[in-house]
Amino acid sequence: EQREELKMYADMVVDLVQRRWLTKQHEIVKNQLLVKTKEQFSLNRELVSLIDTANAPIFAVDRDLKVTTWNHKVSMLTGIPPSQIFGQSIRTLFEEGTCAERARR
Repeated sequence: EQREELKMYADMVVDLVQRRWLTKQHEIVKNQLLVKTKEQFSLNRELVSLIDTANAPIFAVDRDLKVTTWNHKVSMLTGIPPSQIFGQSIRTLFEEGTCAERARR
């Protein structure tokens, strides 16, 4: 009986050590993820800034042809501000009253 009790306590100690180790590993991974996330946000901000200030018209669409990127230069050339075109189909550029009509003027 004493042997069983000793084994029970040994198992409890092993369990406690494992939980503490896992908790520590979780904290390490969480901190690494936080650092990588901050780095990614910083890189994304830099990329957005480079695209927006480029001296060339740059735009991007998703698989559904909805505008996801619309820089300052393309906005100047089309007369369409980013807030008006984001999320809209690129096809709207060629509809009546958009840049197709502006280009004819």
